[in-house]
Amino acid sequence: MPPEVAFLVNSLAAGGAEGVVCTLANALHGDGARSRVLAWTPEGPLCDRLDPGIALEGLPAGGGLHDWLPYLLASRRTFWPLLRAVVGGKGTRRLGQRPALVERLRGDPPLALYATSPYTNVQAVLAARMAGASTRVVVSEHSAPSLRWNARKVALLAPLQRAAYDMADAVVAVSVGVADDLARVTGLERRKITVIYNPAIGPDFAARAAEPVDDPWFDGQGPPVVVAVARSHPVKDLPTLLRAFARLRAGRLARLVLVGPGARDGEWEAVAAGLGFGADFRHLGYRPNPLPLVRAASLLVCSSRSEAFGNVLVEALALGTPVVSTDCPFGPAEILDGGRFGRLVPVGDDEALAAAMAATLDDPPSPERLRSRAAVFDGAVSLRAYRAVFGLS
Repeated sequence: MPPEVAFLVNSLAAGGAEGVVCTLANALHGDGARSRVLAWTPEGPLCDRLDPGIALEGLPAGGGLHDWLPYLLASRRTFWPLLRAVVGGKGTRRLGQRPALVERLRGDPPLALYATSPYTNVQAVLAARMAGASTRVVVSEHSAPSLRWNARKVALLAPLQRAAYDMADAVVAVSVGVADDLARVTGLERRKITVIYNPAIGPDFAARAAEPVDDPWFDGQGPPVVVAVARSHPVKDLPTLLRAFARLRAGRLARLVLVGPGARDGEWEAVAAGLGFGADFRHLGYRPNPLPLVRAASLLVCSSRSEAFGNVLVEALALGTPVVSTDCPFGPAEILDGGRFGRLVPVGDDEALAAAMAATLDDPPSPERLRSRAAVFDGAVSLRAYRAVFGLS
């Protein structure tokens, strides 16, 4: 029977790490391996992205505080950092032991277990030790600790991360910036961190991108359409995007389409109306496949305050769609090679963002040049690197 790779997630919510899990699991399944997704909550909009042959297995929580004890005793190296996190850390009950994970690793150990967040990373390492499993534990960081946590949380969790990650078989970061930040914040040796860019261009990319767009705004007959794909979260800084577009719209005809979950009904429409371009703005909410809209757009814009990587930037490049982004830590500058493949502007600067959008619409780069840059991030490159850390090659 082919070896199994298990992917440990909180859920299959619409997020970057969860999307990477779907892409990796689908690519590996049947290609000399089997994939299985283990989830604390086995639900979410990305469930539909999984190959029907991949099992999605729920792992229920433990029965109470007594479930901490086995994790605390799993390793002397993590005992004190874990105890300090449990006693002093608001929200760290998510670190609580999951007996079902231990039993799963003990009874039917996969070749490799890939975890996707700080909490699941620590749990994966300790559960594997408790199970005595030969499973390779691969922990991954999809965001930078210094940008995600306040100083108190860093003080509580960074020592635990360092102790647990030191026991993992591999530590993966999705960008050089995230790897450097993880090493600096936790004290983990930088040489132990492997950078593997997200497999944004997966095997199903072309088919997903080719789906039709049944929307008159994208028929090529009207004003240029600017698209942003972002959830409604402060880190995405959508107010700056809307202010920037108001500046752009004051000098030319254009339309803005926002794709992403999390907003209250009419929230961004009200902001756009207040800025004077309500008729030229639409918020489409969550779309399981925004690629056709990105393909048909004149420009993709990212206004984020931070991006560990930035999957949608790579997707836009692969589709030949021009990109403008804030020069936020850490992914955009790596993806756009310091601005060579898309204009970068200071974070929070709506005037600079508007100017960059206008300049790009006036003089867009050639689609062929953008696609050549996207090839650096082709999923096949990432997949080979992941196969190696999973022990499949």
